[in-house]
Amino acid sequence: MALKDLLRNFDRDVFREPMRDYFSLLERELADCRSLLDIGCGASSPLEELDRLPPRRTGVELHRPTAEAARNRGFYQEVLETPASAITSTFGRGSYDVVTALDVIEHLERPDGERLLGAMEHVASRKVIVFTPNGFVPQDDPSNPWLTHLSGWTVGDFRSRGYEVFGVHGLRRLCGEGSLPRLRPEGLGYRALRA
Repeated sequence: MALKDLLRNFDRDVFREPMRDYFSLLERELADCRSLLDIGCGASSPLEELDRLPPRRTGVELHRPTAEAARNRGFYQEVLETPASAITSTFGRGSYDVVTALDVIEHLERPDGERLLGAMEHVASRKVIVFTPNGFVPQDDPSNPWLTHLSGWTVGDFRSRGYEVFGVHGLRRLCGEGSLPRLRPEGLGYRALRA
């Protein structure tokens, strides 16, 4: 094996692939679930990267072109264009084993995020999975206002609601805009986050 390959393998084993912990955690939490409701599913969900998934999957996406793109991918059996706040009127109590919101809640004002969590807890019979930065992380995209971060959520916010909390991207202080590493060059920054 060439020195370059040995170094690449060492780097991968020591510093881990950037999203490995995230995907491993999701897969573990979804392993015993039969149905999934994914809030803010987007055009392509990170859930598509997993090997084991609940057989019944429904996506919820407010933005029409994005919902259409999600439908065309065929990952979900159904994609609904509805506000996340309306899921309690669309789905009954406990109608899905798990309800996810991956990189969604930080795009809502705080009161709307609280309502979303309540709605997710109403619809989920077993688990609610939320992925969000720890605290407020600025992010703005003038071309798409839906991508702007409007709120920040902490470990304490979720623990006070009875959630189990896991960190997956490293130390918060090392992250900047869009949860990207502050340290440059970027490769070094990612390694520092994963160390």
